[in-house]
Amino acid sequence: MNTSYNTCIRAFICTVCALCAVFSALCGTTGSGDDVGVRRDRLLQYLNSLSGRHGKKILSGQQCEAWPRIAKTRLGDLERIYAKTGKWPAIGGFEYCEMKGSTTEPALFKPPRWREVNPFIKEWNEKGGLVTISAHLPNPWTGSSAWDTSERKRLSELCLPDSASRRAYWRMVEGLADGLEDLQRIGIVVLWRPFHELEGSWFWWGGEGREGSRATVLKRLWREMHKYMTEKRRLDNLIWVFNGKLCHYPGDDVVDLNSADIYGNNVGESISKLVPALASNDKKPFALAEFGPSWKKGQIERYDFSDFANEVLAAAPNCAYFLCWTGPWSLWHNDNTDKLMSDPRIVTLDDLKFELGLAARQGNLTEWR
Repeated sequence: MNTSYNTCIRAFICTVCALCAVFSALCGTTGSGDDVGVRRDRLLQYLNSLSGRHGKKILSGQQCEAWPRIAKTRLGDLERIYAKTGKWPAIGGFEYCEMKGSTTEPALFKPPRWREVNPFIKEWNEKGGLVTISAHLPNPWTGSSAWDTSERKRLSELCLPDSASRRAYWRMVEGLADGLEDLQRIGIVVLWRPFHELEGSWFWWGGEGREGSRATVLKRLWREMHKYMTEKRRLDNLIWVFNGKLCHYPGDDVVDLNSADIYGNNVGESISKLVPALASNDKKPFALAEFGPSWKKGQIERYDFSDFANEVLAAAPNCAYFLCWTGPWSLWHNDNTDKLMSDPRIVTLDDLKFELGLAARQGNLTEWR
């Protein structure tokens, strides 16, 4: 064999050995949460490794319905992708709070619905899928939905120890921690995405602001939540996913992964315009935490996924995963999904099991769990 061929073989063997070292800690564990922190670190290491590999890789993901609709649809969004393409996504997305218009129930200050949603998360975990969770927290002043922005100018009150809004807000945070702790007990690692779409003015917590004003409050709220969950509640199962612009960035020490939510038919251009600094930051992996086609003339346009991987990787070479939103934005609803899921750069659930060393026992994941 010639020298160049030998060099390629040695490089390939080194790559395989490195991946085996990364994934070995994910195998042979029990179902307890005793070493979930180890699995969390190894999973983050895996996400970091994706962009550095030859050909690069992006994990595929799909959001499921929020409560109470998930009680009827269950894992239906994920199942429809399998029915259409013969492949499961690697990541399932879940929501801990009720969405706007999800129910006619008039009650305000609805608590996080983790007791109702966690059984579906555990079901997806049993299939071997990774989990990401978001939370559309109710307005802490009015108790209405996350989209109620009537009191958003009073955001700084959430930093006042004796304010009624802070007490309402922290009751919700404690409820979120209860749900995440329930998942930690059985060793489920969570891509945790609080305060999503920080740059947007459509949520009570969102909106851009100058340093020393709104942006500073948002950074403080993030850091307070991080400290509470990691130190007081001792949650070791969370990968913290930042979802906003640099003016809101709370610091490298409390963020594991950067992300953006993009709805539009030119994903590469959107990444380049909206989040170039986050998408090119080689210190953290990047993700499309929500993606879907654009809304135009009162309708959601159909999206062609044929060139999706090329566009994303050209604009964000460190992109670790994407997650399509539910309903008409979903993978199953749009075009050429089968072509996307067959792309060798797209990691499906079967690919994930293989790469994490979990293909043994015909998909039984007790080795990792």
